[in-house]
Amino acid sequence: MPQKPRRRPVPFLLCVAMLAVGSSSLAAGEAAPPPSPPATAAATKAEGVQGIITAAPDEKGAISIQPQGAKTAADVVKVATDANTAACLAGDKIKVSDLKVGMWMRAEPAQGVAARITAGHLWQEDGEKLVFFKGLPAEFFLHPAGFDVDNVTTKFGPLKLMYRLAGNGSYLRWGRKALPKEGMVVYWPASLRAKFFDGITRPQPDSEGKLTWPADISEMRVWFLDPVVPPKGDGKGDKAKPAPQGK
Repeated sequence: MPQKPRRRPVPFLLCVAMLAVGSSSLAAGEAAPPPSPPATAAATKAEGVQGIITAAPDEKGAISIQPQGAKTAADVVKVATDANTAACLAGDKIKVSDLKVGMWMRAEPAQGVAARITAGHLWQEDGEKLVFFKGLPAEFFLHPAGFDVDNVTTKFGPLKLMYRLAGNGSYLRWGRKALPKEGMVVYWPASLRAKFFDGITRPQPDSEGKLTWPADISEMRVWFLDPVVPPKGDGKGDKAKPAPQGK
């Protein structure tokens, strides 16, 4: 019985080439998927970030902020807002459009957009006084990175601030170039009980949480009266909490 002629095997590389050609032909007859839309400023970030406002809300409602502890402009992120975003400043309700450059803010997210923004003043001029930290919550003072304000222009001269945690306390230092005639006022949150020392006296906050210093004082030392647990990592969006009692 005559044998059927044996078929010569197709080289492996030729098989790969044939498959590639077939795949390309199939792809040519199909509609290409639509390109992904470019990321917009208003949809960049809203994950519970907190920091200093570097640009007021734009036409899309996006706010540029430098996260607390960040050092360069490259670290700036944008927080998306919409018509339902609630905002408050120093405890008072405001519009998102009222947020200004230099304020501190924290965004609480909901489905990619800030549902609520809490803001406060890092510093502000009040007559012949400089006022610090009005409306800022305890978490601001417990952020592991602290914060810096570097040579901001005021009518009293350039303002420089540095705040750092130290053990179960902290310290605040400011340069002596900004010298308001009536001194400086520091607001401290009632929930963060502490003792204070300015190198000479041991002032205590009044009923509104205000402490007053003469302009020539350059450092404030703080001792927390309750143990606290600072957030881990970079602390973006994390809240520091009181330590469990009895531990």
